[in-house]
Amino acid sequence: MSYKKTVFSIPAVKKELQNILDEAKIKGKVVRCTNGPRITRFCISLEKGVDVRRVERSSEDIKEALGMGNVRILAPIPGEDFVGIENPNGCGDIVDFQNLFEKDYRAKQMAIPLILGEGFSGKQAVLDFAQAPHILMAGNDPEEVSVGLRVMVMSLIRHFSQEELQLVLFHPKKDIFAEFQETPHLRTPVIHDTKRIIEELRETAVELERRYKILASASAKTLREYNDNGKCQHAQQTSRLPYKILFIGELETLRKDKLWNEAEMDICRIALKGRAAGIHLVVATQHPESSVITGLIKANLPTRIAFRVNGVKESRLILGRSGAESLIGNGDMLLMMNGVMKRIQCAEMPNRDFA
Repeated sequence: MSYKKTVFSIPAVKKELQNILDEAKIKGKVVRCTNGPRITRFCISLEKGVDVRRVERSSEDIKEALGMGNVRILAPIPGEDFVGIENPNGCGDIVDFQNLFEKDYRAKQMAIPLILGEGFSGKQAVLDFAQAPHILMAGNDPEEVSVGLRVMVMSLIRHFSQEELQLVLFHPKKDIFAEFQETPHLRTPVIHDTKRIIEELRETAVELERRYKILASASAKTLREYNDNGKCQHAQQTSRLPYKILFIGELETLRKDKLWNEAEMDICRIALKGRAAGIHLVVATQHPESSVITGLIKANLPTRIAFRVNGVKESRLILGRSGAESLIGNGDMLLMMNGVMKRIQCAEMPNRDFA
């Protein structure tokens, strides 16, 4: 993908950052920058023994010098020995889902590939849902959250046949999943009624135990082993079992129901045991509040996606750390998986661009 020119001068920004380091007597050097669709990351190499928190303490000077309120400082960049300064480009590229899907190469090695978007230097953001194995997604903008959900669904139905994948889609708003209403992958028509999705959660918890018995009868530890190694031929059921993925598009709607406690416990049961049985959850909300994202929900949904939120408190509720409050919106998101956080520009669906 070719990147549009930024509205700031990269050499000028490098010079400004270097001046701030020198004036604060922080021994370090701005060594490089990498471009993303809407963000540019500048990397600072500090001399040995320099505390990275000294750069964090200069954050206000950095924001003032760059003239941007959404500057994000990574001290350090996860998995690297650099401090990162992430600055909005001022204009950005559209990350088209179709382009990502057509050039996808990592997904071929994954059991359940999810194409999310694009990171820095044109790198695709793809995760293996089988390793995730359940996702909590939240943000204040309903459009960002709904586009993120639809991109995931599209990624799944593009990769799997209806015999290989069974979907359950719930959202109280009828337009969010409307484009998938006719897909043969649906176990049931798109669900809008809270009572019906709570029933589906209970049925899935029962199905989970049934699947465990089938796997045990075939001496298979996981659904993939059961399907791929021909063990299904020696089990009580002779056909392959599909992956089953449930999308809870708005968790707050369930919380308001009188059966919320039962629904929460079923979500946790599925999350605890679902991975081996090929049953996975995506739980989303545009209400990142502790009454919705409870301790039980957080404990059982280890992979997190955060879109922009209003403050540090909400970011910490979703991710366990700050960062989401500094995102720029329009699909700019943070993915937290296995303790590593990555910044991604969410893909956009055909005719469903971010406002």
